[in-house]
Amino acid sequence: MEYLKSISDNTVFVCCRDGRLKDAFKKDSNIIVVKNYDEFIQKSITAYIDDYFIEKLQTELQSDITKESIVDYWLILMKIMCC
Repeated sequence: MEYLKSISDNTVFVCCRDGRLKDAFKKDSNIIVVKNYDEFIQKSITAYIDDYFIEKLQTELQSDITKESIVDYWLILMKIMCC
């Protein structure tokens, strides 16, 4: 919890197979508990804020989509899914 307060990106992933830990962090939308790397990749936004992806998305949709708008949307979606 102290680490979360000290970083600018206030969402962290914790990799653990312990269901009790996942339950303990269920109410905290800033902590996402995953079982393995594959689950991390499924829930991570990193691939979607890559410059190449953003440029392709802007071209295909003819829109001014930004990294920030993707991150904001993703955070709202994660909060909905976690609750």
